[in-house]
Amino acid sequence: MSGIRKHQLSPESRRAVTVAVLTVLMAQLPINAVSVSLTTIAADTGAATAGLQWVQSIYILAMAAAVLSAGVIAENIGRRKIMVGALWLMALGSVLGGLASLAGEGLAMPVLWLGQAFAGLGGGALLPTTLGTIAMAVPDPRQRGPYMALWGAGTTADLAFGAVASGLILEFAPWGWIFVPTGLLAVVIALVTRRFLPAAPTSSPGLDVPGQLFAVLTVVGLIFGVIQGGAQGWFSVPALLGYLVFVVFLGLFIHRERTAAAPLMDLRIFRNPGFAAAGVAAMMALFSVVGVGFLLALFLGQARQLSPLGIASYIAFIPGTAFFAAPLVGRFLGRMRADVALSLALLLAALGTLLIGRTDETSAHLDVVWRLMIFGVSIAAMFASVATVAVNSVPLRQAAMAGATNTVLRQTGGALGPAVIGSIYATRLADGAAAADAFSSALLVTTVLLVAAGVLVLVAGNRRAAT
Repeated sequence: MSGIRKHQLSPESRRAVTVAVLTVLMAQLPINAVSVSLTTIAADTGAATAGLQWVQSIYILAMAAAVLSAGVIAENIGRRKIMVGALWLMALGSVLGGLASLAGEGLAMPVLWLGQAFAGLGGGALLPTTLGTIAMAVPDPRQRGPYMALWGAGTTADLAFGAVASGLILEFAPWGWIFVPTGLLAVVIALVTRRFLPAAPTSSPGLDVPGQLFAVLTVVGLIFGVIQGGAQGWFSVPALLGYLVFVVFLGLFIHRERTAAAPLMDLRIFRNPGFAAAGVAAMMALFSVVGVGFLLALFLGQARQLSPLGIASYIAFIPGTAFFAAPLVGRFLGRMRADVALSLALLLAALGTLLIGRTDETSAHLDVVWRLMIFGVSIAAMFASVATVAVNSVPLRQAAMAGATNTVLRQTGGALGPAVIGSIYATRLADGAAAADAFSSALLVTTVLLVAAGVLVLVAGNRRAAT
């Protein structure tokens, strides 16, 4: 905060930063707001684990799709229009989510998925546009740090608030009401943004529509294959169809990006080992955050029979700890090489997931919470260092694309988290394993992936430092 007081902004710039922070609070609010409600939704609609996986994955997949193009579209028509439009999309998604609870057992889940898709598109469009708003409001990079910290704090505070708010609402109302706060906040912040955010100059960068479509279908195919594999068998026809869609559209995406005049993503950037490792780390960061939250909500609700508020009393400790730890973690990690910091963060996350996986239905609240807090600290560390490693690993002229690509990979990992972790959990349950054993198995896989990512980042960083 002392940095904010030291560098006074103009009233117009202060309003722009305030709007950006308020707006980014909306972007990830629905993730934990919905996750603590999953067992309630399942009980009311009869949805299986696969259906619940799509509730989470569709939202974050839509976010990833919007992140790909929102920044470019904003440069064409203006950030304010994109931000206001994104907030109205989130409001529409909230309305559909609320109506889903009234749609009846057969229609409830499709309507909820549609609502999550609209809300996710809105949430994803807010991430790059709010960052761009802060960059324009604070043009000196040396003065931008405290305001970027506020932006980062907003992306974790909303996760904690969403979990607790939904838990409280479900103590007194049906599950459709969990979407009311998000919808109302989206409308209010849209009006505030329209009134107080100054218009920004526009330009005309190219928009790679085919690349956008191929990228989305690639990830959809992979997620569909993984979810169906967990539900019907890894080599069932639906799962194999998903894998086929993934392979075909991945090939089309690569061909398109190599030949397009204005590609969505410069694939040559992946030849840089440091950037490629940072991309894997970015995927694993949100993969673990969203996947562990999803699995924890299912386990606490199904195996321990906790109410949504009871589930929130556990889950909120993850983003809550990340929020309060972020300033201290940032200062500590600033004393070491960024790739070393990221590697340590991934290994700490691996330790956290391993410890969480060693709990069961009989574990006391405090015995689980301290493990969740370790994982929360690792989240703060991962988010503080992953973008820095990505940007620092490439020449300055590629920094903007490196940051945007890293964000897309992070969101893609978030969409895969519930799909992969949830499918492992469902498969183990179908094989007759106890809930605690299935829970432990899913988290053990996550632990191994985090360790692998941490080692990869360290090796790539050491190789770069040696050259």
